Amino acid sequence: MPDIKRLSKFTTPLLFTLITLCICTATLAADIEGQLRNLIQTSNLRKTQYSITVKDLDYDVMLAQINSDTLLIPASNMKLLTTAAAIDLLGTDFAFATELRLVEALDDNGRPSLIIKGDGDPAFCDPILLKQHNLAIEDILDLWINTIKETGITHFGTLYLDDRVFDYQFTHPDWDKRDLMYHYGAEIAGLNFYRNLIDVTPVPSKYLGSEPRIIMFPNAGFLTTINRARTSKQDNFWISRGPDNNNLVFHGNVKFNRRGSTSITVHDPAAFFAQYFTEELGKHGITFDVIDRPKEHDTLPESTSLHAVRTTLPLVLARTNQNSVNMYAESLFKRIANKITGSPGSWANGAAAMRTFLRNLVGTSASTAQIADGSGLSRSNLISSHMLVQLLEAMYDNPDSIDMYRESMAYAGRTADGQRMGEGTLTRRFRDLKSGHWVFGKTGRLTGVKTVSGYYMYPSPEDPTITRTIAFSFMFNNIKAPVQEGQITVLQDKMISQIQKTMLTNDMAKVSQ
Repeated sequence: MPDIKRLSKFTTPLLFTLITLCICTATLAADIEGQLRNLIQTSNLRKTQYSITVKDLDYDVMLAQINSDTLLIPASNMKLLTTAAAIDLLGTDFAFATELRLVEALDDNGRPSLIIKGDGDPAFCDPILLKQHNLAIEDILDLWINTIKETGITHFGTLYLDDRVFDYQFTHPDWDKRDLMYHYGAEIAGLNFYRNLIDVTPVPSKYLGSEPRIIMFPNAGFLTTINRARTSKQDNFWISRGPDNNNLVFHGNVKFNRRGSTSITVHDPAAFFAQYFTEELGKHGITFDVIDRPKEHDTLPESTSLHAVRTTLPLVLARTNQNSVNMYAESLFKRIANKITGSPGSWANGAAAMRTFLRNLVGTSASTAQIADGSGLSRSNLISSHMLVQLLEAMYDNPDSIDMYRESMAYAGRTADGQRMGEGTLTRRFRDLKSGHWVFGKTGRLTGVKTVSGYYMYPSPEDPTITRTIAFSFMFNNIKAPVQEGQITVLQDKMISQIQKTMLTNDMAKVSQ
């Protein structure tokens, strides 16, 4: 992660008179907007819609506004709004906590009980995060199992599954039903586990026409599976399940041993985890009479905490913005709603909280925005590039949150000695950036939609140890053949290159005066 020392707004050196500065910035804005218009016009985009906004945040100068107030589908650029709201409304010190609790009071059968209390944490047993900390899922589960063993109790009355922090609408009604089996359409629950996925690896048989061996993780023995796949000279293995169950069917052909697995989403992740965990406990001689899921207003017996798995907000923000994991964004969206309303987080009260946050940040213009979900998977989201730049500016102006916000984003750029660096969805983007120049941002993609918004940052020519910051948002919708999405990616990268060239030329001219 590059070290950023930003230039404070309104504290820049007075190298020029106010009149000269106004003339220079007005000319600069005209130059950049004209250059971006020319790039768009020469790209032959046909009926592609676009909204472009660029602003110099240090000098408070709008550099380009092209259809800047046109409302378009943001795709994953919605995550910039969701993560900004999470920092502001949940707080920089917020941490999710998934908790194991003991009810010592005996039930009617003379047995104590356990509570698993979910907090909507999308990172609970996320294998990628655990690997970054040299942990495995078994380490977390074994910790809980050993904690239960230490109580000396082997037979419990009830396992209370308390996932009431969120409602039970696991997928957004706007989401394309074809997406719901894939990782980016994973369900959202008050208790998430393993990114709410099952990893499946088919192993071909020695004999053509025979069933491949199926390896699953989590390897839940209670799952119903049907193996219709066959070992073949072709390779097109796939998985399906019912819309409201976890009955898995394996299809297609398997030719090769795979290096990786094929994932399918889990229905009702909290219930899945409860079954899986009790199955694992059973292997250690720990049993329950019943699993109970309390209703919203039910009161649970008094309990004491045995252990809590906590995930700090920066970890969740990074998975949301750098890696663009939809489940993380939606968990933040619903968790914000839960905190604001005190009711189970839902897409309805999450959207209301987000609209209020945006209006407080950018003013009444936010009233035209349409907010449906937190990840941008819904095509009902509508926002303008101007609003996104206003959002980026408001976060930039907040010294308490800008570092956490910017560091959560994907980035690309070059170190002072010219070494190229990148992280997340921008790793392969903006290759023309010069030494010391960086883009921190968020990409977005749906069918016919390509967006990218963020901060372009570069060394100030007056003092190379200080970083200048330009906020930008490039939104493109209605991309249809013969226009290709890759063509839009190239155009967006060229736009940053053009801004870089013009800003450097302008800044060097000012220094030489």
